[in-house]
Amino acid sequence: MQIIGVGNRLMGDDAVGPVLADELSRDPELRGTHSFTDAGTDSFYLLDLLRDTEQEVIILDCGDFGGQPGDILYLDMRDKSIESRSRSLELHACSLQEIWAMACTLNPGLQGHLLAVQSAGIIPGQELSQEIVRNLNYIKETIKGNSQRHAEQKSPDH
Repeated sequence: MQIIGVGNRLMGDDAVGPVLADELSRDPELRGTHSFTDAGTDSFYLLDLLRDTEQEVIILDCGDFGGQPGDILYLDMRDKSIESRSRSLELHACSLQEIWAMACTLNPGLQGHLLAVQSAGIIPGQELSQEIVRNLNYIKETIKGNSQRHAEQKSPDH
């Protein structure tokens, strides 16, 4: 499983993707079975990562999907409802849906999920909002549970 954090560490809640990827990379339960990458804000670096991976992917990012700050939205990237949310789940130069579509053209077996965290604010020079900080452990446990569930579904015993 490849965990990719997306966002700008200098822009408040936009840092949640890279922060979560960092924190999860230190989890002993995930080391050895997961890889972790901070893709920053470079859509084309994310495209390169998705093009080259043979692993299932979870993309971590902040978004504005109408929830309360710190709420999470977990979607299969093949889910067509992402298209209706693409304006609120943008990766700076291109929408996440556009990057995913390009990546699937280059890597037809690509599978993955998006975990978006509702932002309280994307403000230059600010740290993560208190709402997200309060929910970090819950968000990390949700990511761990989902990644372990996906791994179990792929194991030959299932």
